[in-house]
Amino acid sequence: MGQDKPYHYHTVCYMGDNGKMRSGIVQLATRQISRQTLENVRATLSFDENAVLISHSYLGRMTQTEYETGEIKVPSVLLNVLMIITVAAIAVTALKLL
Repeated sequence: MGQDKPYHYHTVCYMGDNGKMRSGIVQLATRQISRQTLENVRATLSFDENAVLISHSYLGRMTQTEYETGEIKVPSVLLNVLMIITVAAIAVTALKLL
């Protein structure tokens, strides 16, 4: 898989009959995680078909380099402007309530 192409990262956690838990990270081309992929993760974690899926978390869309280093690109300028407007609207509303 390429270093510069963004992928969707998921973390999946299973618990077996004995109460032991194991988790793994999945790198996919799509945001959805299929049942077959979940079955493959379960098998890779050495659990039988009785294992229970405890949690699934979507970690986000990023390149492999961003995932490995933890250095995620800054959101776009438009998104930053939207966040500033939202914070300003909340502040104005809070001041009106005082």
